[in-house]
Amino acid sequence: MEMSLVSAKKSRFPLSLPHSLRETVRRLAEKDGVSDNQWIAIAVAQKVALALAEEGYMEERRTRGKPSRLVERASKMSGMAAEEKADNGSDNGLRVAEF
Repeated sequence: MEMSLVSAKKSRFPLSLPHSLRETVRRLAEKDGVSDNQWIAIAVAQKVALALAEEGYMEERRTRGKPSRLVERASKMSGMAAEEKADNGSDNGLRVAEF
């Protein structure tokens, strides 16, 4: 069963916008040939889709991530920075976080 973000049911949602933003919405909606309400609904739907996609991406990355690899890589980078400092006599302004 496919889940839809759009439902046939609608609800009212009073929305207060700063005057300048309201005027911009009015102008952009007119340019797109849609009502102000439809333009705002589309904008909210786009933001929700983006947030859901990001949420899914972050969850997928979280399940693939391994904390031990992060510490291992950080240690390796710390060692590389120390070697560079010894080679150049300078740390080039780089600072490595300690874990």
